[in-house]
Amino acid sequence: MYIKIKKLATIRFSVLFFVVSNCLASPTADEFIPCGKMAVEVLKQCLLENPYYENDVCWQRSKDAYELCSKSVFQDYNSDEIQARRERAEQLKQSLDR
Repeated sequence: MYIKIKKLATIRFSVLFFVVSNCLASPTADEFIPCGKMAVEVLKQCLLENPYYENDVCWQRSKDAYELCSKSVFQDYNSDEIQARRERAEQLKQSLDR
Protein backbone atom coordinates (compact mmCIF):
# COMPACT_ATOMS: atom_id res chain seq x y z
CA MET A 1 0.00 0.00 0.00
CA TYR A 2 2.81 2.43 0.93
CA ILE A 3 4.61 1.72 -2.35
CA LYS A 4 1.45 2.47 -4.37
CA ILE A 5 0.95 5.77 -2.56
CA LYS A 6 4.60 6.74 -3.06
CA LYS A 7 4.43 5.78 -6.74
CA LEU A 8 1.22 7.80 -7.19
CA ALA A 9 2.82 10.80 -5.47
CA THR A 10 5.85 10.48 -7.75
CA ILE A 11 3.64 10.35 -10.84
CA ARG A 12 1.72 13.45 -9.71
CA PHE A 13 4.95 15.28 -9.00
CA SER A 14 6.31 14.31 -12.42
CA VAL A 15 3.21 15.59 -14.19
CA LEU A 16 3.28 18.82 -12.21
CA PHE A 17 6.99 19.23 -12.91
CA PHE A 18 6.43 18.69 -16.63
CA VAL A 19 3.66 21.29 -16.76
CA VAL A 20 5.54 23.86 -14.69
CA SER A 21 8.86 23.37 -16.45
CA ASN A 22 7.34 23.89 -19.88
CA CYS A 23 5.53 27.11 -19.03
CA LEU A 24 7.26 30.39 -19.66
CA ALA A 25 5.93 33.41 -17.88
CA SER A 26 6.32 37.08 -18.54
CA PRO A 27 5.74 40.06 -16.30
CA THR A 28 2.34 41.68 -16.15
CA ALA A 29 1.64 45.39 -16.34
CA ASP A 30 0.96 45.44 -12.58
CA GLU A 31 4.55 44.49 -11.88
CA PHE A 32 5.77 47.69 -13.53
CA ILE A 33 3.56 50.03 -11.45
CA PRO A 34 6.21 50.44 -8.72
CA CYS A 35 8.74 51.30 -11.43
CA GLY A 36 6.52 54.08 -12.72
CA LYS A 37 5.94 55.43 -9.22
CA MET A 38 9.65 55.39 -8.50
CA ALA A 39 10.43 57.21 -11.76
CA VAL A 40 7.88 59.92 -10.89
CA GLU A 41 9.44 60.37 -7.44
CA VAL A 42 12.94 60.59 -8.92
CA LEU A 43 11.71 63.27 -11.34
CA LYS A 44 9.94 65.25 -8.59
CA GLN A 45 12.94 65.09 -6.27
CA CYS A 46 15.34 66.12 -9.03
CA LEU A 47 13.20 69.11 -10.01
CA LEU A 48 12.77 70.18 -6.36
CA GLU A 49 16.48 69.97 -5.56
CA ASN A 50 17.69 71.47 -8.82
CA PRO A 51 15.16 73.92 -10.19
CA TYR A 52 17.73 75.39 -12.55
CA TYR A 53 18.65 72.11 -14.21
CA GLU A 54 17.68 71.66 -17.76
CA ASN A 55 14.56 69.53 -17.74
CA ASP A 56 16.36 66.96 -19.87
CA VAL A 57 18.69 66.08 -16.97
CA CYS A 58 15.83 65.26 -14.61
CA TRP A 59 13.87 63.45 -17.28
CA GLN A 60 16.93 61.33 -18.07
CA ARG A 61 17.41 60.44 -14.40
CA SER A 62 13.76 59.46 -14.18
CA LYS A 63 14.00 57.39 -17.34
CA ASP A 64 17.17 55.67 -16.11
CA ALA A 65 15.48 54.79 -12.81
CA TYR A 66 12.49 53.32 -14.66
CA GLU A 67 14.68 51.29 -17.00
CA LEU A 68 16.75 49.91 -14.13
CA CYS A 69 13.61 48.89 -12.28
CA SER A 70 12.15 47.35 -15.44
CA LYS A 71 15.29 45.29 -15.98
CA SER A 72 14.89 43.97 -12.45
CA VAL A 73 11.29 42.95 -13.17
CA PHE A 74 12.30 41.18 -16.38
CA GLN A 75 15.18 39.49 -14.54
CA ASP A 76 12.61 37.65 -12.45
CA TYR A 77 11.44 35.97 -15.66
CA ASN A 78 14.90 35.33 -17.11
CA SER A 79 15.12 31.95 -18.84
CA ASP A 80 18.40 31.18 -17.05
CA GLU A 81 16.66 31.64 -13.71
CA ILE A 82 13.76 29.49 -14.87
CA GLN A 83 16.23 26.80 -15.95
CA ALA A 84 17.89 26.92 -12.53
CA ARG A 85 14.48 26.45 -10.88
CA ARG A 86 13.80 23.47 -13.15
CA GLU A 87 17.10 21.89 -12.19
CA ARG A 88 16.42 22.41 -8.47
CA ALA A 89 12.96 20.86 -8.88
CA GLU A 90 14.47 17.87 -10.70
CA GLN A 91 17.06 17.43 -7.94
CA LEU A 92 14.28 17.56 -5.35
CA LYS A 93 12.30 14.98 -7.29
CA GLN A 94 15.29 12.68 -7.48
CA SER A 95 15.95 13.02 -3.75
CA LEU A 96 12.29 12.17 -3.01
CA ASP A 97 12.46 9.09 -5.20
CA ARG A 98 15.30 7.63 -3.14
